[in-house]
Amino acid sequence: MGCALAWHLAEIGAGSVVLLERDKLGCGTTWHSAANISFHEVSTRAGIETYHYSQEMFARLEEETGQEVGWTETGRVQLATNPDRLAALRHISACGKANGIAADMIGPDEITERLPLLNVEDVLGGLWTPDAGRVNPTDLVAAYALGARQRGAHIIENAPVVGVNRDANEITGVVTEQGRIATRKVVIAAGLWSPAIAALCGLRLPIHATEHFYILTRPFDGVRTNMPAFRDADALIYGRDEVGGLLLGCFEKRVKPLPLSALPEKFSFDLLPEDWDQFEPYMIEALHRIPSLADAEVKMLLNGPESFTIDGRYLLGPLRDVSGLYVAAGMNSAGITDSAGAARALAEIMVHGTSTVDVSPFDPGRFAGFHSAPGWLSERIAEAPSYVYGRGRKPKDFETGRDLKLSPLHSELSATGTRFQSVMGWERAAHVGRQGESASEALKRACRWREESVAMVDATALGRRIVNLRDLAKKCAAWAPDLADVALGDCRVIEASDQNGRGLGRAHVIGLGGPQALVVTQAERAAIDGTLFAGLSDAGLKGRLAEAGFAQFLLIGPRAAEALEKWIPRPIPLGKGMVIDIDGADGIASRLPDSGALLVTLAADVARSGWRKIAGVVDNIGGGVAGWSIIELDRITRMVPAAGREITPGIPLAANGALAPAQRLIAASCALPLVGGEPVWRGADPVGLVTSVAALPDGSRLAIAVVSGPEGEFEADLEGTRAVLTPRKADTHDN
Repeated sequence: MGCALAWHLAEIGAGSVVLLERDKLGCGTTWHSAANISFHEVSTRAGIETYHYSQEMFARLEEETGQEVGWTETGRVQLATNPDRLAALRHISACGKANGIAADMIGPDEITERLPLLNVEDVLGGLWTPDAGRVNPTDLVAAYALGARQRGAHIIENAPVVGVNRDANEITGVVTEQGRIATRKVVIAAGLWSPAIAALCGLRLPIHATEHFYILTRPFDGVRTNMPAFRDADALIYGRDEVGGLLLGCFEKRVKPLPLSALPEKFSFDLLPEDWDQFEPYMIEALHRIPSLADAEVKMLLNGPESFTIDGRYLLGPLRDVSGLYVAAGMNSAGITDSAGAARALAEIMVHGTSTVDVSPFDPGRFAGFHSAPGWLSERIAEAPSYVYGRGRKPKDFETGRDLKLSPLHSELSATGTRFQSVMGWERAAHVGRQGESASEALKRACRWREESVAMVDATALGRRIVNLRDLAKKCAAWAPDLADVALGDCRVIEASDQNGRGLGRAHVIGLGGPQALVVTQAERAAIDGTLFAGLSDAGLKGRLAEAGFAQFLLIGPRAAEALEKWIPRPIPLGKGMVIDIDGADGIASRLPDSGALLVTLAADVARSGWRKIAGVVDNIGGGVAGWSIIELDRITRMVPAAGREITPGIPLAANGALAPAQRLIAASCALPLVGGEPVWRGADPVGLVTSVAALPDGSRLAIAVVSGPEGEFEADLEGTRAVLTPRKADTHDN
């Protein structure tokens, strides 16, 4: 990452560029990388563009520097042994076709033609990407470094960083064992050692090292030079040829976390001890998939350290706590694969302030403080690599790091058949049902409440910050010029954008009376949107206390106002609010201007009392307590955009990656079970993306899509099947 960044910064004309290496280039984790270049990450536009750019970059490096990078185009087969995996591969194929990437579904017989050594008796199908391949990591580093030097960059080896200088909140220099370098901009790109560098700046990074394994064998029957690589995500294994033998690695169900303190200070071109007990379950899977492996001689079980993040996405961008400090680390075993695209984007951000590629999903600010707490991070990181590697189309949740944040209403909900999901450390009720009831049955009842009466939903997991209203008005003047007069209980919506009009975030602002206000954001965006709107002065413990000091719940449906009638005798207009006293449980009731829902904010110590009393009224008027899924359905029905979905720095829609000039949102219904992320076509042209989906009890879907170009008949590519998107108008029924 460091060498790739030095090359791109030098190319873009960033001025004087210095790369510091604590030992020799290529040490640490780079030299033993499997270095596979594969097409499998389609959840972000940046992942798709990086795949394109990497291969272009390899050819360019060789041509410009004369240094080969070892690029070998072998193709790759990804296997599916269950319907969910098959659907996931079909989705990757659909995204490939919409973006000019060869990615074709093949059957077991075709897999055997390409890889005769594989046992395919339990394989349903596979994905074939013919232009996938691999590079030599040492050669790639050499080419990046040579190209960077040719452009004027300086590379200093044997220069461990021992300090980072700051003047108040700004970077002023870096101190190495060879001396001090004055600078205003520093990038931490030290792989698994990045948290140690960040600690010199008083910061923590949510990156954790783990032990990471693959075996190397001597040649055996069925392995041939430059054969296609393969990936069996259900078995959590991958493989390719290596010097006539097989390289076979795994992403364990529970990895072994590796604290930095366990590594020797001079750990550079070293490895960790073999651990066959840890690798054994994946060796068993490999013997099933490759029967001839049983007769092979294993040269070594390579155990090399690797660093991961908890969501499988790396950290790329500014660390806003310190001006001039950036990070490019936590690559999740994809540092070779994504080095070119990630480095290009960060170089553009550092020089121009923004990137031509939307890398907002990798923003370091997406994490909260607890994500980098050593104990919590170590527990969660043990599960993260397999979670990401084996993720299919059906949503699933982590088992580790749970029950960190519990709403005051949690016990009320957990007494029923509630399914909780982990969101920014909170346990949020996704579906509230009765014992033995399916999620679809619970959703059917919640839909009826929303349409006919009132659904009541715990919203305590929302992000919250208490801010000074005057400071907020100044900070958000370009986005919301009328914030200075938000009265007690009143609510305004802010949608932030950059200088090019591209979306950054969204928040609700609720007046608390006098100079203060409450900034409320989506739960998933609590950290990044909280910083965007509330500012750094309200981060840390102060921000946490604001979050924890309240409970919130939403009332949606035509009889929502009746649920509060006993305590608020007159209806609350859109965007307005008032103080509410529910027999001693005091708080605020605000009517959200975008959805019409009533948001009740109560002090945490009286929240259960207030919840129970209102829930009793809700039950009496034919409503009930529901999960967050009904709130998401209500949002999509009303076509209210969400940050990170419809509000992003850019969703390039054309196959060549260019930002379309006329993007717009459309609302549609679909008879087929869309999941989200499906490419949208108009005839023979890819024109957009499905960004949000909500399920209806009958199995159909409501969706929001971002499209470009003229009106027409739109279809979503659902895992290889064209699904008609029937236009609909946004629902405006009363809440």
